[in-house]
Amino acid sequence: MSSDEQPQKVVVSSTGPSSAEPAELADSTAPSIPMSALLFGIGNFFFFLITCGDYTVVSLFAYLALALLFVAGVYANGTLLRAYLKKEKYENPFSAKLKNPFVLAEGDLKPHVDAFVGVVNDFLHLTRHAIYFTDTVFSVKIAVIVWFIAIVGGAFSGIVLLYGIFLAAFVWPRIYQEKQADIDRVYGIALAHLNQYYDLVISKLPLGKKKKEE
Repeated sequence: MSSDEQPQKVVVSSTGPSSAEPAELADSTAPSIPMSALLFGIGNFFFFLITCGDYTVVSLFAYLALALLFVAGVYANGTLLRAYLKKEKYENPFSAKLKNPFVLAEGDLKPHVDAFVGVVNDFLHLTRHAIYFTDTVFSVKIAVIVWFIAIVGGAFSGIVLLYGIFLAAFVWPRIYQEKQADIDRVYGIALAHLNQYYDLVISKLPLGKKKKEE
Protein backbone atom coordinates (compact mmCIF):
# COMPACT_ATOMS: atom_id res chain seq x y z
CA MET A 1 0.00 0.00 0.00
CA SER A 2 2.88 2.35 0.64
CA SER A 3 3.94 2.13 -2.99
CA ASP A 4 0.41 3.10 -4.07
CA GLU A 5 0.12 6.01 -1.65
CA GLN A 6 3.39 7.64 -2.68
CA PRO A 7 2.33 8.55 -6.26
CA GLN A 8 -0.95 9.96 -4.92
CA LYS A 9 0.96 12.34 -2.65
CA VAL A 10 3.15 13.44 -5.52
CA VAL A 11 0.16 14.09 -7.77
CA VAL A 12 -1.67 16.13 -5.14
CA SER A 13 1.37 18.24 -4.30
CA SER A 14 2.15 18.92 -7.96
CA THR A 15 -1.36 19.87 -9.01
CA GLY A 16 -2.26 21.90 -5.92
CA PRO A 17 -0.03 24.97 -6.38
CA SER A 18 -0.40 25.03 -10.16
CA SER A 19 -4.19 25.23 -9.89
CA ALA A 20 -4.13 27.74 -7.04
CA GLU A 21 -1.57 30.19 -8.46
CA PRO A 22 -3.55 31.13 -11.61
CA ALA A 23 -6.64 31.72 -9.47
CA GLU A 24 -4.71 34.03 -7.15
CA LEU A 25 -3.15 35.78 -10.12
CA ALA A 26 -6.54 36.22 -11.76
CA ASP A 27 -8.04 37.57 -8.54
CA SER A 28 -5.21 40.08 -8.13
CA THR A 29 -5.32 41.32 -11.73
CA ALA A 30 -9.07 41.11 -12.44
CA PRO A 31 -10.07 44.46 -10.85
CA SER A 32 -7.44 46.38 -12.82
CA ILE A 33 -8.37 44.96 -16.24
CA PRO A 34 -11.67 46.88 -16.74
CA MET A 35 -10.13 50.14 -15.54
CA SER A 36 -7.08 49.67 -17.78
CA ALA A 37 -9.31 48.84 -20.74
CA LEU A 38 -11.43 51.94 -20.08
CA LEU A 39 -8.41 54.23 -19.82
CA PHE A 40 -6.87 52.65 -22.92
CA GLY A 41 -10.08 53.21 -24.89
CA ILE A 42 -10.40 56.83 -23.73
CA GLY A 43 -6.76 57.49 -24.59
CA ASN A 44 -7.09 56.00 -28.07
CA PHE A 45 -10.26 58.01 -28.70
CA PHE A 46 -8.44 61.14 -27.51
CA PHE A 47 -5.55 60.60 -29.95
CA PHE A 48 -8.01 59.68 -32.73
CA LEU A 49 -9.84 62.99 -32.35
CA ILE A 50 -6.59 64.95 -32.34
CA THR A 51 -5.19 63.11 -35.37
CA CYS A 52 -8.25 62.64 -37.58
CA GLY A 53 -10.56 65.33 -36.24
CA ASP A 54 -10.25 69.08 -36.44
CA TYR A 55 -9.11 69.38 -32.83
CA THR A 56 -6.07 70.49 -30.93
CA VAL A 57 -5.18 69.43 -27.40
CA VAL A 58 -6.45 72.73 -25.95
CA SER A 59 -9.67 72.76 -27.97
CA LEU A 60 -10.38 69.12 -27.14
CA PHE A 61 -10.03 69.71 -23.41
CA ALA A 62 -12.21 72.82 -23.75
CA TYR A 63 -14.96 70.85 -25.50
CA LEU A 64 -14.73 68.10 -22.88
CA ALA A 65 -15.16 70.73 -20.16
CA LEU A 66 -18.19 72.15 -22.01
CA ALA A 67 -19.67 68.66 -22.32
CA LEU A 68 -19.18 68.08 -18.58
CA LEU A 69 -20.85 71.40 -17.77
CA PHE A 70 -23.74 70.58 -20.11
CA VAL A 71 -24.37 67.16 -18.56
CA ALA A 72 -24.14 68.55 -15.02
CA GLY A 73 -26.49 71.43 -15.92
CA VAL A 74 -29.06 69.12 -17.50
CA TYR A 75 -28.96 66.83 -14.47
CA ALA A 76 -29.28 69.66 -11.92
CA ASN A 77 -32.03 71.54 -13.77
CA GLY A 78 -33.83 68.31 -14.65
CA THR A 79 -33.97 67.49 -10.96
CA LEU A 80 -35.30 71.00 -10.29
CA LEU A 81 -38.00 70.64 -12.95
CA ARG A 82 -39.08 67.24 -11.68
CA ALA A 83 -39.34 68.56 -8.12
CA TYR A 84 -41.35 71.56 -9.36
CA LEU A 85 -43.81 69.39 -11.30
CA LYS A 86 -44.29 67.08 -8.33
CA LYS A 87 -44.50 70.10 -6.00
CA GLU A 88 -41.73 68.73 -3.86
CA LYS A 89 -38.97 70.55 -2.07
CA TYR A 90 -36.05 71.08 -4.38
CA GLU A 91 -32.56 70.23 -3.28
CA ASN A 92 -29.45 70.46 -5.38
CA PRO A 93 -28.48 66.89 -6.33
CA PHE A 94 -24.84 67.79 -5.79
CA SER A 95 -25.38 69.14 -2.26
CA ALA A 96 -24.13 65.91 -0.69
CA LYS A 97 -20.95 66.16 -2.73
CA LEU A 98 -20.43 69.77 -1.68
CA LYS A 99 -20.31 68.76 1.97
CA ASN A 100 -17.24 66.63 1.37
CA PRO A 101 -13.98 68.62 1.27
CA PHE A 102 -12.46 68.70 -2.19
CA VAL A 103 -9.00 70.07 -1.46
CA LEU A 104 -5.43 68.90 -1.78
CA ALA A 105 -3.91 67.84 1.52
CA GLU A 106 -0.48 69.34 2.11
CA GLY A 107 0.80 66.10 3.60
CA ASP A 108 -0.18 64.11 0.51
CA LEU A 109 1.16 66.71 -1.91
CA LYS A 110 4.49 67.48 -0.23
CA PRO A 111 6.31 64.20 -1.12
CA HIS A 112 5.43 64.64 -4.80
CA VAL A 113 6.51 68.29 -4.78
CA ASP A 114 9.79 67.37 -3.07
CA ALA A 115 10.40 64.63 -5.63
CA PHE A 116 9.68 67.02 -8.51
CA VAL A 117 11.99 69.68 -7.06
CA GLY A 118 14.70 67.06 -6.61
CA VAL A 119 14.41 65.95 -10.24
CA VAL A 120 14.57 69.57 -11.46
CA ASN A 121 17.63 70.29 -9.32
CA ASP A 122 19.40 67.16 -10.57
CA PHE A 123 18.59 68.12 -14.15
CA LEU A 124 19.96 71.64 -13.64
CA HIS A 125 23.07 70.25 -11.96
CA LEU A 126 23.79 67.86 -14.85
CA THR A 127 22.99 70.54 -17.43
CA ARG A 128 25.47 72.93 -15.83
CA HIS A 129 28.23 70.32 -15.85
CA ALA A 130 27.49 69.46 -19.48
CA ILE A 131 27.52 73.10 -20.65
CA TYR A 132 30.60 74.07 -18.62
CA PHE A 133 32.51 70.99 -19.88
CA THR A 134 33.77 70.07 -16.43
CA ASP A 135 33.97 66.53 -17.82
CA THR A 136 34.45 66.36 -21.58
CA VAL A 137 33.40 62.71 -21.77
CA PHE A 138 30.14 63.47 -19.98
CA SER A 139 29.48 66.47 -22.24
CA VAL A 140 30.07 64.28 -25.30
CA LYS A 141 27.56 61.77 -23.92
CA ILE A 142 24.96 64.50 -23.52
CA ALA A 143 25.67 65.76 -27.04
CA VAL A 144 25.11 62.27 -28.48
CA ILE A 145 21.86 61.89 -26.52
CA VAL A 146 20.60 65.30 -27.69
CA TRP A 147 21.57 64.45 -31.27
CA PHE A 148 19.65 61.17 -31.05
CA ILE A 149 16.60 63.00 -29.67
CA ALA A 150 16.82 65.45 -32.58
CA ILE A 151 16.91 62.56 -35.08
CA VAL A 152 13.88 60.90 -33.48
CA GLY A 153 12.02 64.21 -33.25
CA GLY A 154 12.68 64.91 -36.92
CA ALA A 155 11.46 61.47 -37.99
CA PHE A 156 8.24 61.46 -35.94
CA SER A 157 5.76 64.17 -35.03
CA GLY A 158 4.97 65.10 -31.46
CA ILE A 159 1.60 63.33 -31.55
CA VAL A 160 3.21 60.10 -32.75
CA LEU A 161 5.79 60.25 -29.96
CA LEU A 162 3.12 60.95 -27.35
CA TYR A 163 1.02 58.06 -28.62
CA GLY A 164 4.08 55.81 -28.55
CA ILE A 165 4.67 56.71 -24.90
CA PHE A 166 0.98 56.18 -24.14
CA LEU A 167 0.96 52.79 -25.87
CA ALA A 168 4.19 51.68 -24.19
CA ALA A 169 2.76 52.58 -20.77
CA PHE A 170 0.02 49.98 -21.29
CA VAL A 171 1.85 47.33 -23.33
CA TRP A 172 5.39 47.30 -21.94
CA PRO A 173 4.63 46.22 -18.32
CA ARG A 174 2.72 43.18 -19.56
CA ILE A 175 5.38 42.21 -22.11
CA TYR A 176 8.17 42.60 -19.55
CA GLN A 177 6.24 40.52 -17.02
CA GLU A 178 5.89 37.63 -19.48
CA LYS A 179 9.31 37.88 -21.19
CA GLN A 180 11.46 39.27 -18.39
CA ALA A 181 14.27 36.72 -18.73
CA ASP A 182 14.58 37.13 -22.51
CA ILE A 183 14.39 40.93 -22.34
CA ASP A 184 17.04 41.11 -19.61
CA ARG A 185 19.32 38.81 -21.60
CA VAL A 186 18.99 40.83 -24.82
CA TYR A 187 19.40 44.07 -22.88
CA GLY A 188 22.59 42.78 -21.26
CA ILE A 189 24.05 41.77 -24.64
CA ALA A 190 23.12 45.11 -26.24
CA LEU A 191 24.55 47.05 -23.29
CA ALA A 192 27.81 45.10 -23.45
CA HIS A 193 28.20 45.86 -27.18
CA LEU A 194 27.30 49.50 -26.60
CA ASN A 195 29.89 49.85 -23.84
CA GLN A 196 32.47 48.17 -26.07
CA TYR A 197 31.93 50.67 -28.90
CA TYR A 198 31.73 53.53 -26.41
CA ASP A 199 35.09 52.61 -24.88
CA LEU A 200 36.55 52.35 -28.37
CA VAL A 201 35.37 55.85 -29.31
CA ILE A 202 36.46 57.37 -26.01
CA SER A 203 39.90 55.78 -26.31
CA LYS A 204 40.43 57.71 -29.55
CA LEU A 205 39.85 61.05 -27.83
CA PRO A 206 42.84 62.76 -26.19
CA LEU A 207 41.02 63.20 -22.89
CA GLY A 208 39.86 59.60 -23.00
CA LYS A 209 43.43 58.38 -23.38
CA LYS A 210 44.52 60.56 -20.50
CA LYS A 211 41.81 59.20 -18.20
CA LYS A 212 42.60 55.64 -19.22
CA GLU A 213 46.26 56.14 -18.29
CA GLU A 214 45.27 57.58 -14.91
